[in-house]
Amino acid sequence: MPDPTDDVLGTLGEYFPPAIARAVLRSTLRRGGLDEERVRDSEISEFVAALERTLPMYIVDPGRRGECIGKVRRLMTTEPPPALPSPRPRPSRDTPRVPPASGGFGRVEPTASGFTERLVGGIIRIRTARDIVQACDLAREVARKLGFSLLDQTKIATAASELARNILLYVGDGEVRIGVIEGPKRGIQIAAVDSGAGIPDVGLVMNSGYRSRTGMGMGLKGTKRLMDELEIDSRPGTGTTVVTRKLLS
Repeated sequence: MPDPTDDVLGTLGEYFPPAIARAVLRSTLRRGGLDEERVRDSEISEFVAALERTLPMYIVDPGRRGECIGKVRRLMTTEPPPALPSPRPRPSRDTPRVPPASGGFGRVEPTASGFTERLVGGIIRIRTARDIVQACDLAREVARKLGFSLLDQTKIATAASELARNILLYVGDGEVRIGVIEGPKRGIQIAAVDSGAGIPDVGLVMNSGYRSRTGMGMGLKGTKRLMDELEIDSRPGTGTTVVTRKLLS
């Protein structure tokens, strides 16, 4: 079988600009522990498995994601096309529903005292690693619909992922809330809320040279570098709220 790299890139090119398609290819190869430059015909199954883990970071719609994976799989195998995925199971009653991003994400409007959330457009309860991916996907989709560049979409999605990961690692339960800022400049706001033990010294945690034994604070500092604004409200025993914003230039 000939080198399938060009065919894979061509298929990814149906879903992404050329530079992003190549970035997706390299990310998939790294995730699968494969050669970082090309797809080898002897590693087809490993590549497809790695692609299934990589694409959720780039394509929010599960149907479109499955379509892309199916096309790549058919390029590299003679097996019949896979059956369509079964419908997603209904969420349990104790799992908050995330409203669709299209027309459903919230707005955040400025007031005399700052930005105030008028309507929460997406609330993801963070209890598992899957919830982190969901927060990342929703942030990316809202950023895309607002018109952020691909680079800024990635920064925003990474910030949401970092905030959600902090909740899971250090508290175990909390929420990521994603909304839209309207005027004077449009943008996106991401709030991470938990009811954990709180941060005794926010200034110390955000100090550029600080790192605790657990690594706490690295996600917050990374988020601050990715976004335009970051605010932290935390007191011992009352939990923590982190609000970060990215404005359209």
